[in-house]
Amino acid sequence: MKNLKYFTHSLAVVVGISLIALANDYKNAMKKLEDSLKKAQTKEEWLTISQGFERIAGSESKKWQPAYWAAYSYIRVTQREKAMDKKDAILDKADEWVEKGLKISPNNDELLVLKAMSAQSRLPIDPMSRWMKYGPIIGTSLEQAKKINQSNPRIYLISAENIYFTPKDFGGGKAKALPIFEKAEELYKNQKSEADFMPNWGIEELNYFIEQCKK
Repeated sequence: MKNLKYFTHSLAVVVGISLIALANDYKNAMKKLEDSLKKAQTKEEWLTISQGFERIAGSESKKWQPAYWAAYSYIRVTQREKAMDKKDAILDKADEWVEKGLKISPNNDELLVLKAMSAQSRLPIDPMSRWMKYGPIIGTSLEQAKKINQSNPRIYLISAENIYFTPKDFGGGKAKALPIFEKAEELYKNQKSEADFMPNWGIEELNYFIEQCKK
């Protein structure tokens, strides 16, 4: 009996150490890719990052953040892809990871922002024929995100970008987008990350669009 207790205790210690090691591996891998996000410029760099997050997401089925960042990175890949006929396949991967993330974390405003962002990225492929399909996805996703967390600045950033690129004749343009960009700007000032690997992107993108609106 004494030997059994010793064995059980030893096994618990080994399992505990293994779990700590796995947790550290996860954090180290995520941190490395998170650092790469800040430096990435080219399509190839973003593709490497997206594939890295994919691998982590594949082994971390209870964490939504790797799926989120895999989707985000694929969206950034497609923004740098010049061949229009290749964009949809990349965005299909982004959408796949958004949906996987939403299965883990159903009421997640950040993932819903990515859903809108992905739909928005499909519009330039053929704006006239795609607006009827993807316009409602953008609007519905952002409204759902706002109901969950109306203080998320990325909701207003993507919403304002959508208006910015919409022709004036259809209710868009710089003048209408600017107040929403400014709303996002105020919310970014109060943005806090309470946990590791939470979304915090957008401020540089926002500053660029505000500058363009004021020209």
